[in-house]
Formats: sequence, C-alpha cells, structure tokens
Amino acid sequence: MKRKYVTPTAECEVFAANEYVAACWKIFCNVPNGYAFEDLNGNGKYDKRSENIIASGYGCGEWHTGIEKDPSDVPVANAMWQPTFWGSDSGAAYPVYWFSTGSGNNNQHFSKVSDAQWETNPNAS
Repeated sequence: MKRKYVTPTAECEVFAANEYVAACWKIFCNVPNGYAFEDLNGNGKYDKRSENIIASGYGCGEWHTGIEKDPSDVPVANAMWQPTFWGSDSGAAYPVYWFSTGSGNNNQHFSKVSDAQWETNPNAS
C-alpha cells in the first residue's frame, strides 16, 4: 500500500505576555551637596514648617541599574533638591527624581530632572 505524500510543515508558537512587564532603568545619582525635601505646598522652595526632609548630603556619582518602572513611564520629578554650601542655601531648589535601592538613608538617591541622566535597560528585566 502506498502512502500519500504530505508536504513537511513547521509550527511555531508566539509568546504574548499577558501580565504587566516592568522595564529596568539605569539612573545616575548626580546631585551636589544639599538636601532633598518633599514640596508639599508646590511653591518650589523649602518651607521649614510644611515640608518633609528626605535626606541630606550629596549624590554618590554612580549609575544604579535595575530600577523597575513601567517602560512607558519616564522618571519624573517626585522631590526637590536644595543645594547648600558651608551650611547655607546656595541657589534655588530644583526638581529631582528620588529613588531608593534599599532601606535606610544610605540607599536614597537623586537625579536632576533638568540634567536627566537615565535610560532604559531593556535586557535586564
């Protein structure tokens, strides 16, 4: 008995994510000596009675990878940075992106929004 010839075929499956997928961001901590605060009243300056200090010191000057955010959600200002010099304010406060790499004040990092130094790291999710 002869068999009927069947043309060979290949089947492939397509992966389609059905859940939220976060992208990893690479962000540079680039603030000078000063302190960060939450601008609760939106006036762009530190008001001793109504604002919350987040951290003080200066940026570590390092790139931090693995900061997870929605890939379409670019980091935006979520705090203010007041530069200081010898204990006094030196210049106007400006918006920064505040992120944490762990717990405690040593793991608080800030990146200037006006000098945005961040990029997605698509191969690291």
